[in-house]
Formats: sequence, C-alpha cells, structure tokens
Amino acid sequence: MAGKLLLCVSGSHAIAARWRGGKLSAYRMFANTDSGWAQFNEYLQDVPGQTVYLMLDVVEEDYRYETLPHASGRDRTELVARKIKQFYRNTPYAAAWLQGRDTGKRRDDRFLFAAMTNPDLLHHWLRIITLQEAPLAGIYLLPMVSLALAEKLGLKQPNLLLISQHNSGLRQTFFREHRLRISRLTLFNAQSQQSVDAAYAEEVANTKLYLETLKMMPADSQLAVAIIDPAEKLHDLNQSLMRQFGDAHCLHFGHDELAARLGIDSELLQQHPETLHLYLLGHYQPPANLAPPALTARHQRNRIKLGLYAASAATLLFSGAWSGANLYQRAELDAQTAQAAADTQIENGKYLAVTRQFPAAPAPSGTLMQTVETIVALKAGLRTPEHAFAVLSRALDASPAIALKSLRWKSGNAADGKAAVAGIKEAKGQQSIEIEAEIKSFKGDYRAAIATIDAFVTLLRQDPGIAEVTVVQLPLNISPVNSLSGTTLESGAPSATASFKLAVALRAAS
Repeated sequence: MAGKLLLCVSGSHAIAARWRGGKLSAYRMFANTDSGWAQFNEYLQDVPGQTVYLMLDVVEEDYRYETLPHASGRDRTELVARKIKQFYRNTPYAAAWLQGRDTGKRRDDRFLFAAMTNPDLLHHWLRIITLQEAPLAGIYLLPMVSLALAEKLGLKQPNLLLISQHNSGLRQTFFREHRLRISRLTLFNAQSQQSVDAAYAEEVANTKLYLETLKMMPADSQLAVAIIDPAEKLHDLNQSLMRQFGDAHCLHFGHDELAARLGIDSELLQQHPETLHLYLLGHYQPPANLAPPALTARHQRNRIKLGLYAASAATLLFSGAWSGANLYQRAELDAQTAQAAADTQIENGKYLAVTRQFPAAPAPSGTLMQTVETIVALKAGLRTPEHAFAVLSRALDASPAIALKSLRWKSGNAADGKAAVAGIKEAKGQQSIEIEAEIKSFKGDYRAAIATIDAFVTLLRQDPGIAEVTVVQLPLNISPVNSLSGTTLESGAPSATASFKLAVALRAAS
C-alpha cells in the first residue's frame, strides 16, 4: 500500500516529504513559481499513488468562534453549512470544528469556523495534484496541527500561546482551555536577529492586548507562552518576554527537547525546522478538513475500495478457517467411522468364533427369539393376589370378631371382563375381592353385628390400598323398602349366624 505525501504550502513556497513507517523522507522545497510548480509535478511523477495531506501556513486565514443551537444529524449539518456560507462566500476552503457545548440551560453547541481566504494560492498546487491523479485526503490549517504539538509537550495551561518562527515570519496560536481559538502569522522582512527579537516581543504584547480586549482571556489571568524553537534562534526572545510580562509563564523548547518529546530525528529537525509540523501531520490527522468533497472524492473512493478489499480478505480468511475446521472435523469423523467398522469386524469375528463352539440348537434362532418375546410379554401381564391378600389381612388382623368364610379375587384383565360385583367398574389392571364372612360367637344380636360389620367396612375404606368398598349383603336386611328377613331364633341358639358379603376394589400396587 502506498504511503502518505505530506505537503505544506505557504505564500512563497511549498515543502513536501514522504511519510512511511513513522519517518519522513524525500524532503523537497518548491518555490511558488512556474519552475517550482514544474519541479513539484516531476516530484509527484516519481511517487505515484501517494495520498496527499496538504497543510497551509499562510496569512490569509480566518477563525470565528460561534455558538449555535444544539442539533444533531442532518439538522446540524444544514445549520453549519448555512453558517459557513454566511461567513465565507468567496472561498470553498472552509470548515467547522465542534468544540463542545455551553454550560448554560440551552446547552448550545460551540463551533470554531475556520477558512483559507485566498483560493488562488492553492490553484497551481491542486491543479498538479489533480493532473497526476494523486488522491487528496484533506486540506488543513497549520494551527490545527499545533494542537497535537501542545498535547505532546504536555502543555495544559488554560491560557496558552504557542510561538514558532517560520520562513514567512512569526506564528502565534492561542488555546483557551485546550481549544484552538485564534492564530496569526505575521510577516517580517529580513532583519538582524536582535531587531527580530524586539519585533517578536512587540507582536506578542499586541496579541496579549488583543486577547484581553476581545475577552478571549480574562484580564487578571496568567498567559503561558511556549516558544517552539527547533532552529535555536529565539533564546533572547524568551528573556525579553519574561522581562516584558512579569506575570507571564514562559517556556522554551529547543530542537533537542522537541526531538526527545516527539520522537523525531534530531539532526533532521535541526537542518530543516519546517519538518516539525510535517511530522505532526504524519502522526495526527487534524479535526477540521477545509477541502470540499469534490477534491477528496478520489481519496474517498480509495478508502471504500480498501474497505471492500479488507472485508473481502476477512471473509476469505474466515471462510478458509471454517473450511479447514470442517475438513479437519470430517477427517476425524472418517477416522472414527473406520475405527468403529474395524472394531465391529473384530467383535463379529469373536462372536462367530464363540458361536461355532455352541451345541446344535433344538430349534431355529428365530423360533427361540419369538418364544422368549412371548414369555416376556406373559410376565409383563401377570397378576397375583398377593397385594389383595396383604390389604385384606391388615383389616382382618384389626377385626378379631370377624371370621372369613370365602374369598374370590379377580383382576381387571380377566377374560370374562365382568366386575367382581355389581356397582364396581374395574379399570384395566385393577384388582377386586368378593368377601364372604361372619360374626364369630353370634348370639342373635343383629344390632351389634351390623355395628361390627360397619366398623370393619370403615377400617377397609381407610386403608390406602383400597379404592372402594361396597356392602353386598348384611345378616339382616334393614332397608325400609324390602320385606323383613332374617332369623328369629332365641338369643344364644347354636344355629344362629350373622353372615355378610363385601365387594372391595383395590388401588393399583405401587
């Protein structure tokens, strides 16, 4: 994949460098003339396919800090677009940078609007970039790149003024609460270093007064001044500012400290101080892009293409891994199947070897199997009176006055399908008992006999193994609808009996 081509354009020249592997190479400077443009065209021909990141270091720049009603999505986009058109009608190179929200009740959005106000300055450079079909990623103002510089240097002061010397003059960039507010590039003619320091100190004083006048910085607050001096020419400026602003906090960063803090090559920085911001541009993409969509269309297409390539590669990789896993699993299953077949063959061989030693069977194996299945079925349907006898025995043990005369047991699976007695409907597999019994030592007291029988019936009904008890016959018919029956023998006669019959339906044994 091709790397980046970093280009910094100023009013008098342009500086280009290639960015690959976190390092700058192929450093070149081109004058803003016909010959410089021709050289830049040849330079692009030697590095085809490079994505261009263009940074502007010009006087013709504008910054406006505005608050807009809070919105999101399409509403915010339309609101910001109208504001940009209102501020910058004569340039297509403008952008809005959202910097947070107000703390008031409305919570309005805070935007920094920025623009490059001289479109003609970029005409020739963009024409060559378009001619060579180099994708343009964006157009950025140099102060926006300086935000990354302040972060890397650990400058957290609420009122921070960055000062740096460029080929064109003095660049001053002010940050309020770590947000870019304004930046100025002041041009100076060639002068002695002493006069330059004095001019720079005066410009810084004017900037401080300007910030206080516009209330960008409270009048009683301290201003931190950071001098970025990779060329090591502004030591005296540091002393001048400290003398002029007694309350100012001044910091000086030479090329050695900058190289150590940023990780940039110290020798390259010392030879070409302009590479400082190019290095930052290679590492950090600024938050606001001034390029209109028409200029970045090729870059966006390339990004979509690369995204599709990456998605396709990921899909292919996933498919390959999935197919490999399936093939591996199939191989394991095939191996297990082959092993199972081999084990089955071995077991069959052992079985045949054992069966050869068996004596001759009296019947074919099919007949034997059918016989065994019949026996199993018969055992499954077999019913015995053991459960019925156990239930009845518990009741008789508790009733010594009753003597059992006869017992008829029946299972619901009986062939005749009839119930033990009328009134009891047997379910499938249910057992029933017909009991004929009598009262021992009966002496003709039928009232006492019937009471004993009722107690016996109640005892049976309380047994958890009995579902239903029906009295079939009593010693004396006491029903008012029937004629009187029974014996009138004298009490104590030996022929007197108190026989009765019961029908008992049992619950299925658990």
